[in-house]
Amino acid sequence: MVISPLASQVQDLIGLNSPDTSNTPTDTIWRLLRDGTVLHQLLSKWVIRITPTIVVKFAPSLDISEIQTMYYIWSYRKSIPMPEPLGAISIGGYNYIFMSNLEGLALGSLWSRLEPDLKDSIRLQLGEILQCLREMPLPSMYFGSGKPPRCRDLRRQIRISLGLISNEAEFNKFLASTDRKLNPTYLGLCTSGLGTSHKTVMTHGDIRPDNILVQYITPDTLKISGLVDWELSGAYPEYWEYVKSLAGVNCDSSDWFSYLPTDVIGSHSEEWRQDCLVSRVVL
Repeated sequence: MVISPLASQVQDLIGLNSPDTSNTPTDTIWRLLRDGTVLHQLLSKWVIRITPTIVVKFAPSLDISEIQTMYYIWSYRKSIPMPEPLGAISIGGYNYIFMSNLEGLALGSLWSRLEPDLKDSIRLQLGEILQCLREMPLPSMYFGSGKPPRCRDLRRQIRISLGLISNEAEFNKFLASTDRKLNPTYLGLCTSGLGTSHKTVMTHGDIRPDNILVQYITPDTLKISGLVDWELSGAYPEYWEYVKSLAGVNCDSSDWFSYLPTDVIGSHSEEWRQDCLVSRVVL
């Protein structure tokens, strides 16, 4: 079942409109996946390059809001290097998101070996990209992304808000939601430092070295060739990009935090400390 219109190159690739009935689109997709190159795999979620120019991301009940947000950002992208969304289908409980392939190496595979001047160059380039993202008009009056908009918060797993969130106070309530049996007074104390007056901006939500692709232009020059994994992107408080850029990064062994483009996304160390406390409370 097509759940987001497929680009013509994807239709042709899987034979969606082919008169040849000897191979169904499902058969063709499975063959392409089998013969493709695995770019990423975590639990039941896979990213496979199925042709030199097309990548597919799939998993059981994969959140389809990612491609909805990608289409929106693509229409305003300016100089943002991102995969072009190419449609999505659902087969047998699995959702498949097609997108263009971006060339490059994961910055995470290089970061520890880079000289400070190259790291600073990445910081400047990333700042320009995120400035374009933050200048975009918001897709709706609500936080988050998708249709309908929902907020997503990745800690040990992705938490998704149950309803629409229209202000930061409601967003904070979502962040503090937990299945743990906690004293309401203690929970309130731990979350009392969450702000309610931040500006709302478009956010990638998972800016870290593994989600940044780079290419060597010369032996001494690196260029960001792509930002990937837009699953957590959307409209969020202006501090969110900073906080989530540090999630999953071992600050004991990496200096990534020293090269965030804080001139663009701001330096939100207090919000980061508060978010660390939220994690201790809700997990």
